[in-house]
Amino acid sequence: MKQSFKRTTMLVMIFSIITRIISFVFKIYLSRRVGAETLGLYQISLAMLALVTMFACSGIPLTVSRRTAEFNALNNQKSIFGNVTSGLILSLSITFITIAAVFIFKKPFLTLFADNRAEPLFFIMIPAAGSTAIYNIIRAYFMGKKKYLIYSFTELIEELLNVFFILLLLSGAVVVLSNSKSMAIAFTISDIICFIIIMIFYIANKGKLARPLPFKPIIKSSTPLTLMRIFTSLASILTAVLLPHRMVDGGMAVAEATTEYGRAVGMAFPLLYAPLAITSALSIVLLPEIAELSTTNNLTAISRKVDNSMGFIAIICGFFFIIFASLGTELGIILFKDAGAGRFLAFASGMVLPLAMSQLTSTALNSIAKENICFMNYMFGIAFMVLALYFLPPLIGIYALAVAMTGFYFISFALNSIYLTKIGALKQTYYDIIVKTTIFALLLFALIKLLQYFLSQYLSMGVVTLLCGITAIVMYFALVALFKLVNIKAFFTKAKKAKT
Repeated sequence: MKQSFKRTTMLVMIFSIITRIISFVFKIYLSRRVGAETLGLYQISLAMLALVTMFACSGIPLTVSRRTAEFNALNNQKSIFGNVTSGLILSLSITFITIAAVFIFKKPFLTLFADNRAEPLFFIMIPAAGSTAIYNIIRAYFMGKKKYLIYSFTELIEELLNVFFILLLLSGAVVVLSNSKSMAIAFTISDIICFIIIMIFYIANKGKLARPLPFKPIIKSSTPLTLMRIFTSLASILTAVLLPHRMVDGGMAVAEATTEYGRAVGMAFPLLYAPLAITSALSIVLLPEIAELSTTNNLTAISRKVDNSMGFIAIICGFFFIIFASLGTELGIILFKDAGAGRFLAFASGMVLPLAMSQLTSTALNSIAKENICFMNYMFGIAFMVLALYFLPPLIGIYALAVAMTGFYFISFALNSIYLTKIGALKQTYYDIIVKTTIFALLLFALIKLLQYFLSQYLSMGVVTLLCGITAIVMYFALVALFKLVNIKAFFTKAKKAKT
């Protein structure tokens, strides 16, 4: 018996929340243990590794997952394994070619680093590129087969291993290294072990290599997705390179610019991406669900799932906006002992909704093989982001990153939504929910700030933050329940088969 949409969504959501909580708590520890500057160097090296892996670990795994779901709907096991084998061959070939290019053109490549202290960290991490390529393809297979327990469990294991090895190496119990090198080595070790674990799961589930399917369909479908991921990685690199340079052009010292970058990306961004622990579960489950529905052209069922998912996302993001916007500065001080990270969090709180909506609408388009449309919409957002990152840092410093990212996600979400509506895969019933949650959020934001002002005269900051947070939770979800914003029954109702 197939797992229900409700059970699978809740399963992925629980694992996602646990994984992100561990990641978030550990980043708080790291920010205090090694400081924002070292954290910034680590983030820069991760961004550069993403450049190496983006060609192989972007569109190909998503295409393998979608095609696996389609073949699974047709009960064609032979084609599933051939699809996985083709994905592995393409992914590994591209990875090795990319690594070779890095070493051949090493000198110009290293000029991309905003801080040359991150260079040795990158070369410590580069062996993980190959294991990451295989890991992503096999994990995509489990996603397409709807084996969500293995899919989610491996992500959790990856995070736990990374935490374990970083703690081990930072302690100096094995070898005495700098904090940054310890973190880089730990990342590489944990990534390779994760590759071994997922291969064991694949073999245990009777996975195997088979005669590869023709590469052309995979390449054709994955190219727009790969280009999107390429530009995502380039945007990450651009942020790591251009943003500090432009802040320096505005009069900031290099070390200060690196610290500001580490503060925003290493401290505030994990909080801003926290809602994805909940909303990304929908995207993960919807991809194979919609891919199967698209084989019968069941647009009614697709639109119902997407609409209700977007309404749910709007409610979740409205809550996070209230917390971040009204209590961001205090959260930065309490969690990171850094008021600057808190101020950035509060300023960037408006990014939460377009971020989650962009992710879900992109998933919907990719699931129905509209990757080209998704890519074009994405590029309009990228164009805005590049312009913002170039012109705004000398004027508003690190806050330019918040403006750039919010605009990027909003443009992508808006254009995706328009196209989905045009083809009948979205009815836009979620608009009403967005309007109401926005009104609730703004009213409660004002209320919380007022309550915070009065309470701070008598109570400590920690107590005030706790009381304000509890008040926000109770009042927001009371309003959501009062106005009946989510039809839970409709969200989890099994789709009826389309009439033929």
